[in-house]
Amino acid sequence: MVAIGASAGGLEALQAFVGGLEPGGRTAYVVAQHLSPEHRSLIVDLLAPSTRLPVVAPVDGEQLQPDRIHVAPPRHDLTLEQDRLRLREAEPRFGPSPSIDLLFESLADAWGEHGVAVVLSGTGSDGARGLRAVRAAGGLTVAQAPASARFEAMPSAAITIGGADLILEPAQIGPRITALLTGAAAGGLQPAGPQRPVSLSALTAQLKRDTGIDFSDYKESTLQRQVHRRMAIRQVTTLEEYLPLLAAEAEESRALLQNLLVTVTSFFRDPPAFERLRACLVAYLKQREESGPIRAWVPGCATGEEVYSLAMLFSELLGHPANLADRLKIFGTDLDENSLTLARQAVYPPAETAAIPAGLRERFLAEQGGDRVIQERLRACCVFASHNVGQDPPFPRLDLISCRNTLIYFTAPMQERVLRFFRFSLLPGALLFLGSSESLAGRSPGFETLDGEHHIFRRSAEGSERRRPAVPVRSHRPLWPLLPPVRPMVARETVPEQHISLLAALVRSFCPPSLILDDDLHVVEVIGDVSPYCRLPEGRLSTSVHAFLSGELQSEARALFLRARADGAAVRGSSLRPQGVDILLHLEVRPLEMGANRMSVLSFVPEPADAPASADVAPLPARDPAFASEIERLEKELLASESTLRRSMAELEAAYEELEASAEELQASSEELQSSNEELESSNEELLAAN
Repeated sequence: MVAIGASAGGLEALQAFVGGLEPGGRTAYVVAQHLSPEHRSLIVDLLAPSTRLPVVAPVDGEQLQPDRIHVAPPRHDLTLEQDRLRLREAEPRFGPSPSIDLLFESLADAWGEHGVAVVLSGTGSDGARGLRAVRAAGGLTVAQAPASARFEAMPSAAITIGGADLILEPAQIGPRITALLTGAAAGGLQPAGPQRPVSLSALTAQLKRDTGIDFSDYKESTLQRQVHRRMAIRQVTTLEEYLPLLAAEAEESRALLQNLLVTVTSFFRDPPAFERLRACLVAYLKQREESGPIRAWVPGCATGEEVYSLAMLFSELLGHPANLADRLKIFGTDLDENSLTLARQAVYPPAETAAIPAGLRERFLAEQGGDRVIQERLRACCVFASHNVGQDPPFPRLDLISCRNTLIYFTAPMQERVLRFFRFSLLPGALLFLGSSESLAGRSPGFETLDGEHHIFRRSAEGSERRRPAVPVRSHRPLWPLLPPVRPMVARETVPEQHISLLAALVRSFCPPSLILDDDLHVVEVIGDVSPYCRLPEGRLSTSVHAFLSGELQSEARALFLRARADGAAVRGSSLRPQGVDILLHLEVRPLEMGANRMSVLSFVPEPADAPASADVAPLPARDPAFASEIERLEKELLASESTLRRSMAELEAAYEELEASAEELQASSEELQSSNEELESSNEELLAAN
């Protein structure tokens, strides 16, 4: 079953994709493209001439047919229910329609490792979350090569967030899928029988050498499924062929590692379970004896949605205090550095944040370039760090551990060891929140069941074992390969549309033609007609102001920006007449403070011959043209220094979070050593008595 998602610019990619499909009697295809609900779709008619397969618009309940391309109609979401298609009218929500994420998630549920998800050209990030679900279910994921897409946002998100297995041009995708289905993918992990465990042991040993992570405690079925996927992609049929390839190519080890580190999560996943957790937390907080801040831990946090969901829930239970960061600390840990980077950035597409309750969404999320970003006051409560839940020391004195659908990938001995760590970490009476596929099942004493249906447990205060679990020494992990966190914008209050229109009219009436620039001098908004002074640059489109300005104005603008930044005040340029402009004008640059964001306004001010200079704008001193190149060089050095400083600050911030997590783990190790010392003293006394 192959599901294809596309948006803007997707028609050309779809035509190239279906043109490479050949009848084979084994595969059905479903297409979901973002379509306008106001117009009749012609996509069926437009795709039909490009392929030998029939292209149809399905009806609800229609049975899938091999060698047929089913296209979702406008205003309807399309999902898969085993071998049938389900159409439902799209509900009002954030994000485009039809939802590609919904299609991919149903593909993962219904088809598992027999599903293929393909993301083609489009804007936004719809499909990336569903792609992760398909990967977790053992299916194949494909993204269009961004360089070949008219709009690369969706393929790029599929690669960075969804973790696409293959990155190909549209015309290459069909033949490659056909080759996988008829070649290596049709076989199994070979050879079967007693040699297989030996081969898997050699594979996990090689992975440990390459990545530092030991997967020997993972379930054999999980390893087989993910290794099978990589073997199919690399078109090898036996483990004996795959092992030399794994040893020779570091990139293959990283690809297999990404497959094994499943990153499926969402905000407020399983809402009924979260409602039950809320009730349990209310009862726990009433009888909590600790006076310090509330502490929680989310092992296997992936891209951070679970961490921020718990932070919002705790904030609501505490009454949204102003000093939330002093009263709450949540640790999110994972082995996937790419996922941790996305968690630190705290930027999510609108469709992904739709599951957050409306009140919490309005309080804690702000809009940024079409995405939603977690506000800093909530972000300050959350610490993200790399951590191996089965090998590194756990965090001590916790009020809650939320480990949802992570234990299912471990062997039974590994699960028991992790549960002993959890019991060591939790305070008496504290809560353990497991996933829908996980249960204690009597394997770990010291826990009481609060809600068996939603897998919520409580650490018992009595019956504690004398011996604590052996806490391992923290393994070395690099602190630096981290991207800087994104500074969230200030949340905007709702303003009446009429008021906004009035302000826009006033700006056009009283403001000369202007460019609004961000801190990096990129154009974010245009006021009035600036076409006489700007040009469309050749080559790849850039929003840098210097790329837009005509040649005569670039040098003048550079000097004004430098002077305005140095003085922190508005500055006015000298009078000039650019080529092709009939009037005399001057440039003005005004700093514009918007909360934590620094912006600038570059205005093109027409100038009558007898007009006096503006009183609040300082004129720019006359400059020798010989200094223009020197000013340009100094400006580049300044911008490079600012970029280096920002990167260093971001690395220091990420390192501080890692060190904070390390301190917590060292404290846990210290407590374990102290406990062991007490046990040794007790043993010595017993030996003396026995002597």
